[in-house]
Amino acid sequence: MWDYMAQAIVRGQVPYRDVVNIKTPLSAYISALAILVGKAFGFNQLIAIRYVGLIEAGVLMVVTFAVARAYTRSLLAATVSVLVPLTWERLYYFASAGTEPKLPMILFGMLSLLLIHKNKPFWAGFASMLSCLCWQPGLLFTGTAVLVFSNYLRGWRDGRAARTLIGAALPVLVTTTYFYFAGGLGELWKWCFVFDLTSYAPSAYKGFGDKVDHISAVVGRTFTRTGIVILIAAAAGFVMFFVRVTGLLHRPARAESVRPLQAGSAGGALLLAPLVYLIYLRFDFNAFPYLIPLIPFIGVFAGYFASSLIGVPGTGLPGIARILGRLTWSRPRRPESRPNNSANRPFPRIELRTCAGFIVAALAAYLAVATSVRTRYTGSTLGDEYTLVQPLGDALEATDEIWAQGEINVLVLLERPNASKYIWFDRGKDDFAAQDTGGFQHLLDEIEARKPKFVALGRMEGVHHRNEIDQWISEHYLPFPMLGFQVYIRQ
Repeated sequence: MWDYMAQAIVRGQVPYRDVVNIKTPLSAYISALAILVGKAFGFNQLIAIRYVGLIEAGVLMVVTFAVARAYTRSLLAATVSVLVPLTWERLYYFASAGTEPKLPMILFGMLSLLLIHKNKPFWAGFASMLSCLCWQPGLLFTGTAVLVFSNYLRGWRDGRAARTLIGAALPVLVTTTYFYFAGGLGELWKWCFVFDLTSYAPSAYKGFGDKVDHISAVVGRTFTRTGIVILIAAAAGFVMFFVRVTGLLHRPARAESVRPLQAGSAGGALLLAPLVYLIYLRFDFNAFPYLIPLIPFIGVFAGYFASSLIGVPGTGLPGIARILGRLTWSRPRRPESRPNNSANRPFPRIELRTCAGFIVAALAAYLAVATSVRTRYTGSTLGDEYTLVQPLGDALEATDEIWAQGEINVLVLLERPNASKYIWFDRGKDDFAAQDTGGFQHLLDEIEARKPKFVALGRMEGVHHRNEIDQWISEHYLPFPMLGFQVYIRQ
């Protein structure tokens, strides 16, 4: 769907005015830019988009490392935070499968957390709103930044919270100005906010028990036993970090050279963001992509758990190696003098916690490398998809139109615009669209007036007016012989 949105932008169409979608548009514009840059270098449009997805995933790992290093002050925790996501095969797939709004959303979100720690309120607000413009739940990072820089709504006089809001307002101002003059601002508001709150959210709501069962089933299908262990370690690391930030087990210690913002309130940002997102998942969770924004946090807290358990300096909690840290390998010195040569020098002092940290990092690296080596995509390739759609491409003339409902891959592979701005009537979109057009039949009449030569149908399970669509097709179309797609040709 988002690859089609990117192609539509390149063709000069305006999202929401010409193509309906229910997520904010920045990820589509990033992919559109990828198409234009890739075209200059001779890349296929979809290949260029996939390269950008891989780049986004790589940059996310870099930012995650920086966030973990800044908040935990542990190199081991930062190293593990990057290696943990690489142990999950699904991440490789979604990073290279096309436009995924949740990937740039969490990239900008993690960047805002880093900027919060660096005490840069304007840019933290700016990055947090870019996250929201990729996917609406990214607004949680704006809220997190405002809370931290206002000392959790207790101090506004230093102006940091105001600078945060100004930074967040700038991308909103640019976006609203563009869509206002392009004629799509009303549709953006209608589909990204009104539809989500009044139609999609109520229809997607499930009871607490049903939602927990659904999330548990997805997690069980997605993660191996090693992955489940990592999730448990991340949960334990979250609790440990909470204890450190709140000072519940505070004990007198040497003063640390850390500013009050970094030592106290900023640490809460790393706790608030995933907690708020988990609350959001209580109301909206469909499949594995909804877990993508949690992956960096799982890595950070799993790394913090490992470093705390080992007792690496700077984690703030005692660990096994800190208790046994005095156990070292060294040769005792004799009172008598000895010749100064390498054969008689004592063995180097090696602390157990250093060895344990190295072992943990090496194990995480091994799991990451092993996952990348054994990861093999077994589904249809992009070349297979182009082969399947070729008969339809050969039958289409330059002036022919096609209407796709759900089967958006046909439009993407053929690089064709849809005969209607509605590309998928799922999750009650058909009912919502019919409210402003005089009924669903009126929508079908508008499509019929264009007399598209071909119709491609797919994912009809969630379409409420499926019977009306089937009736219209039976009156005007015949099945088109084609493998892999449900396509009809006009009589």
